[in-house]
Amino acid sequence: MERLFDNSDFSRYRHCRALFVSGVVMPAAESEASLFRRSQYSALSGYLKTLFQGGVDCRADDPRTSFLRFRDAVAAGAQICYDAAFVAGSFCTAADVVKICDGGVELYYVKTTPKVTDSALAKAAYVAEVTEMSGFKVAKICVAVCNRSYVRKGKIDPARLLKITDVTERKEQGAEIVKEFIREAEKAVSEPVAIEMSVKCERPDKCEYFGKCVGGVARPCMLDFHGIDGKTSYKLFSEGVKSLDDLLDNAHLLKPAQAAMVRMYLTDDDLHIDKARVKAFVEKLHYPMCFLDFEACQPAVPLYDGTRPFMQIPFQYSLHVKRSPHEELEHYQYLPAAGEDPRAEIAKRLFMQIPHGASVVVFSKGLECSVLSSLATKYKEYAHKLNAARNSVADLQELFAARAVYSKAMLGSTSLKIVYPALFPGDGSCDYSQLDVHNGAEAMRLFVRAQFEPKEKRAAYYEKLYTYCGKDTVSLARMVQLFASVTGAEIGQKKRRRHRRGRRRSFGQNGTPDGAPQKDE
Repeated sequence: MERLFDNSDFSRYRHCRALFVSGVVMPAAESEASLFRRSQYSALSGYLKTLFQGGVDCRADDPRTSFLRFRDAVAAGAQICYDAAFVAGSFCTAADVVKICDGGVELYYVKTTPKVTDSALAKAAYVAEVTEMSGFKVAKICVAVCNRSYVRKGKIDPARLLKITDVTERKEQGAEIVKEFIREAEKAVSEPVAIEMSVKCERPDKCEYFGKCVGGVARPCMLDFHGIDGKTSYKLFSEGVKSLDDLLDNAHLLKPAQAAMVRMYLTDDDLHIDKARVKAFVEKLHYPMCFLDFEACQPAVPLYDGTRPFMQIPFQYSLHVKRSPHEELEHYQYLPAAGEDPRAEIAKRLFMQIPHGASVVVFSKGLECSVLSSLATKYKEYAHKLNAARNSVADLQELFAARAVYSKAMLGSTSLKIVYPALFPGDGSCDYSQLDVHNGAEAMRLFVRAQFEPKEKRAAYYEKLYTYCGKDTVSLARMVQLFASVTGAEIGQKKRRRHRRGRRRSFGQNGTPDGAPQKDE
């Protein structure tokens, strides 16, 4: 059967011609990111269809079959069709909703974005072009995006969640690339394609064909080195600077600060620690000490009442507590039941589980400080403890960003997933690549997907999330212990303030003193 080029092929072509050819010849396995986007798209598409009642479902596994169903529905007098495909020669497209009118057809489809982007306009041009090639005149084409000002109250209101924009007049902005795609698509598959890598290979996510395009270059290669701007990295790579040794030999082509960093990292394999600076950091910490990590999501479809599309919602935390040098780590963690807004419970638990006056160690404090502040603002009864925790945050990433700790294995990165294994080489427990969840983006996607899965499957997803998030806080505890040992730093005990009527002590809501051990949930 003849190969059909669809919306996804057009998007690949527009992004990268080599990616388009690779996708046609050797499709990559579906990633967690693509599964998440598909689930968000499906939900939004469903809400769009509720705004157009009484439609005929034209969905089929094969676009040609869907097109035949659509034509039959139109012949039978249908006014609205769902998931209709249009086929013309080697090209096909589809719309979530098609409305038949006197002037032709009106096309409606969703984009999982908060606004109509250039990508959406290019897709509109492609959809309109193929639809007209198939014999149906396009009277109107509209894009439905998420309304960021919509606040969920009870059941989702599709009319307020979706903002439908008529882009009929604007679709011409993408007409030229559509004509080029139609002209070149079939030829591109059969002809060799020169690979031209650029920063687009890693934005917004690293391309699934990245390793294939890098080719036979040994990894890690110079594109794996962090701290050099993307434009410079890909320019040097295209000019033959490919391996780490090549990068070191050509450091003079970089900006002075970048060149100095490259030489610092790549000249030997030893771990380098600025003992004075690291010791000063560690000695600012005191017991009781907490190691905290949040995971948060920004779903297009708001999951809970009082939330908006793409609003940041913390859904998980891992907290390890060490009360004194001689006590073992206590571990607390939490994930919500399906459909339960986690924020109130997270605020309550942290209020009870973070000891009064504790040092709070994090890695890359942006998310942790933001979440603690937002929870303190929303839940006033817990504000004093949450604000105190936020004000006592110590960010371990600062040591790596300041190059107070570095080694060749870190490749200039300040990511926990890279620096932690570099500090403990040969320790299998440090290998994040062995986990089912590899980073915060994957954790977010897995959590959102889990909310729509049966109980058993959701429990399996949650187990993966617990393992991932708990590893992060254990990593923080081990790094502080290592830095204290290497530098000889002494971690102090928080001095208690005494008052005339005795020592002040706060109590949690369950009547137990702050910091009393709690059971893992």
